Amino acid sequence: MRPALLPLAALCSLSCLPTARANPEGPVVRSGSANVSVNGNTLTIQTGGQTTFLDWRSFNVAANETTRFVQPSATSIAWNRINDPNPSQIFGRVEANGVLVLANQSGFYFGPNSFVRAASLAVTTAPITPDMAGGGPWQFTSLPPLASIINYGTVQAENGGSLYLIAEKIFNHGILSAPDGNVGLYAGKSVLVSERPDGRGLSAQVSLPDGTVDNQGKLIADAGTIALHARV
Repeated sequence: MRPALLPLAALCSLSCLPTARANPEGPVVRSGSANVSVNGNTLTIQTGGQTTFLDWRSFNVAANETTRFVQPSATSIAWNRINDPNPSQIFGRVEANGVLVLANQSGFYFGPNSFVRAASLAVTTAPITPDMAGGGPWQFTSLPPLASIINYGTVQAENGGSLYLIAEKIFNHGILSAPDGNVGLYAGKSVLVSERPDGRGLSAQVSLPDGTVDNQGKLIADAGTIALHARV
């Protein structure tokens, strides 16, 4: 796939990215339980219970690395707050058998050969707190205006799951897939996400659409739904 041209602001954000470092670093468990282990180029996070909230100093995955979440079930939720002044850079693999929430107020860049797969997945630049892991809907607000989510890779939710990107600026040049599920690209001042009562993925509602969504890649949700919300 030949990369398409990006707006000047996005190009600047990419040019300022440091070289991708090792697998995610500096984990601290804020709620729930988790055991973090390293075997070669694979970092494994085994969580216990329905919800776990972790802080990370950085969350980067190099091309030859894998970060794997092992969760009790497909509905178990692993919250990940990334406290890095730089965007997270994903060039390798991120895998989770449950629901994965990745939040970095500095943004995300998924490289051309990156691969991310989870039962359901929400990637956001909005701030998150451990209170959000206590149950009930998740309110994503105060999205940083200069932070972007840029995807050139393959990001997948499992069959019937949900895949949401939530940021002020979203650029997709890769593949976003949620067969028989939901794909959502949401640029809004307030996005409310909740677990579906039937246990099949997540649902989302957007208040005051804002920002930019630029899709030049593929959105796949066979027998499911695709939604894009931005300022018009």
